[in-house]
Amino acid sequence: MELQYDLRADKAHVRAMQKATRKRPDVGLAPVPALVGSWRWWRAIDSGRYPSTILDGTITRVFWGSMGDWPMFTLRTLEGETSDWTRQGDPTRYVEGLAVRLQYVVQRFKDSVPDWSLAGTRETNLIVRIWLEPSSLRSEATGPGPLGSLPGG
Repeated sequence: MELQYDLRADKAHVRAMQKATRKRPDVGLAPVPALVGSWRWWRAIDSGRYPSTILDGTITRVFWGSMGDWPMFTLRTLEGETSDWTRQGDPTRYVEGLAVRLQYVVQRFKDSVPDWSLAGTRETNLIVRIWLEPSSLRSEATGPGPLGSLPGG
């Protein structure tokens, strides 16, 4: 398996999450056990004090969610359970049939985030790392959504 995505290296994504937590009362993740992406947060995960879950399985579907513009994939575990995830990193590396390992933490939203904006849940599964089976196969780079269907898109 090859490391495809590591949140620790995704500085722009981490900065955006931290900014939302610090600056906006209506959005953002709770800073529990610490601010997401901070050294304290990583230490809690690495030590096991803040539990993470690892899923091993196969990519059974590669698709474009939301309005046909959000790269997603379906992971089927060895036990047959399925779940949908964002294709983090290079979205073309996700191909049906490839083995995948995904690590995530359950992260709560801040208490000040309005319930109506959370689609009925006060927490999210935040991807920490994704590993993929090595392959030269690739999926489509753009989706059918508003931007993907433009000439040159």
